[in-house]
Amino acid sequence: MMSTAFYRCAQCAGWMALLVAHGVVLGTAMSQALGGPGQGVDVIPDAGAMLSLRNSLGIACGATLLALAIAIPVACVIAQSRRRSVRWGLTGLMLISILTMPSIHAYAWQLLLTCDVSIARWLNATLAAAGPWGARGMASIVLAMWLWPIPAAVIVDGLRRGGGELMELALLDAAPARAFWRGAAPSLRGPVIAASVAVFVAAALDAVVAPLMLASDVWAVDMVREAELAMATPRPAGRL
Repeated sequence: MMSTAFYRCAQCAGWMALLVAHGVVLGTAMSQALGGPGQGVDVIPDAGAMLSLRNSLGIACGATLLALAIAIPVACVIAQSRRRSVRWGLTGLMLISILTMPSIHAYAWQLLLTCDVSIARWLNATLAAAGPWGARGMASIVLAMWLWPIPAAVIVDGLRRGGGELMELALLDAAPARAFWRGAAPSLRGPVIAASVAVFVAAALDAVVAPLMLASDVWAVDMVREAELAMATPRPAGRL
């Protein structure tokens, strides 16, 4: 009886927390939408807003692909390594990467670009040649270095649940890359897609890394500016 009562109380508390957390956001969004656009706000986004949205989507796509490129080999090593030190060491690196603030990742790359070493000079020359997309590419790299543990953790869990055995069987007559694609990938398709969506959304909504990488023409930064402008405007005109 006690366990059933505790379970029901925990379930009710969880639903209440979910409703409050999402109700505040949805309620605010509905009130803003029903009130119509505020003074000086266009219903249809202008060319600058659409450019920022395209830049955000491009940065997010690059970050997602790079995060998967990092996560897949690391996850395979963690799942198949027989040495505990290797598994724990790589898992620790995953935790450090995802728990470190994105601004610290960006600052570390800024310091690298200012160093007088060959790789820094090559990166600076490449960024200068790429123009505006060089800064956006660096933003994708930094975001991938921050978010790659998300798909890595999903892939490790999938390999340990059965995908690893399928990959070992495929390794009998195929190279590692092909064995992963034919053996483990089919069983991991759903979780990896979900993790990729999470990385994409997190990268698209980031308003910290892109400005630090001198790519401030992104949608999230525009939203922060709009929010600051709305907060400085007396109600009811202060609408996003």
